[in-house]
Amino acid sequence: MRFYYLIICAILFAGTSDLMAQKKFKTDDKFDKSGLNVMFYYEDHSYASFFDNNSDKIGNIDIDIEKVRGRIKSDSSVTILNPANWTFDIKRKRYGLHLEYYFDNDNFVYLTMPFETQSLSDQISFRVDNGNPYEQDISKQKFPERTRNFLAFVALGGEYCTYNNKFFHSVMGEIQIPGGSQDFIPGSEVVEETYEDSDGNPAVRYSPPWPDSAAYFLSDGAFEMHLGTSIGVNFRKSFIRSTAKYIIRGEELSDQLFGSAAFYYKGMEEATLKVGLNYYHSVDEAPADYYFDYSKTPIYDRTLNGDIGFQLYLKKVIIDLNMQIPVWGKNAASNSIFTMKFGWHF
Repeated sequence: MRFYYLIICAILFAGTSDLMAQKKFKTDDKFDKSGLNVMFYYEDHSYASFFDNNSDKIGNIDIDIEKVRGRIKSDSSVTILNPANWTFDIKRKRYGLHLEYYFDNDNFVYLTMPFETQSLSDQISFRVDNGNPYEQDISKQKFPERTRNFLAFVALGGEYCTYNNKFFHSVMGEIQIPGGSQDFIPGSEVVEETYEDSDGNPAVRYSPPWPDSAAYFLSDGAFEMHLGTSIGVNFRKSFIRSTAKYIIRGEELSDQLFGSAAFYYKGMEEATLKVGLNYYHSVDEAPADYYFDYSKTPIYDRTLNGDIGFQLYLKKVIIDLNMQIPVWGKNAASNSIFTMKFGWHF
């Protein structure tokens, strides 16, 4: 499957390169980006729900209370009703150094080296029979928060742009080297179990492993190589840009196709507003028995995110803000992503 996707990407790349490979000319921008940007990099991922294999959004997992009754602190005389709800809150924060060197307004290379902090807070909420069929008490038990800190990755990349009248084309690439290896990328420790639903019919649910404060969750990353191309149209104070990339991912992770379409508005040369959509598509289909475990890194994720960004140059100061909001997904976290770069232009 990877081979066929690579062939398609190569054909598209060759076609757009030939189309745009005419005489290059210098843009009319008076604002000059050329030089070195030294920036502080911050990225915040957070989610408390996920998209399952049917693209349904799930914020809690039903579990059989009998499996955990002995571990829940409650009065033995109290009747605990089935099922209980397992809820979670996962946060990933990255912070570090981002360097950019612009040869001119369009061609640049960059280096990113962030550290990452992961945290997972989860709890079980269970219903208690208080003798009143119209009103039930809800009790909760929280588990110890799990955290870990490590070097997320070292990324080296760049983009080269060629112009042809109002139309433009660019090629881009990135190599991402993780700070660690493996640690819970694969799979799921959730256990499939059968039970009777409220109508007495057989049904299936999944029980996650009991939280262990010493256990790792998610992963510390995998090797990635991004190869892409971009085309767009320039207008007087705006431009439209479409990007396609093939992402080769190491270890158990499926390779991905990335596509984006965005509209950029430049109220002034030093400020740019972006609105668009980003789509990640894992090229391999998930096995029939694959279940998304919220506490582990997804292997076959497919996501569509809304994308809003703003970049501002204040003389030598640079502010770059970006927010991605989940729209749709499959075998993926419903992940909101905020990114900020703040630094100085030399």
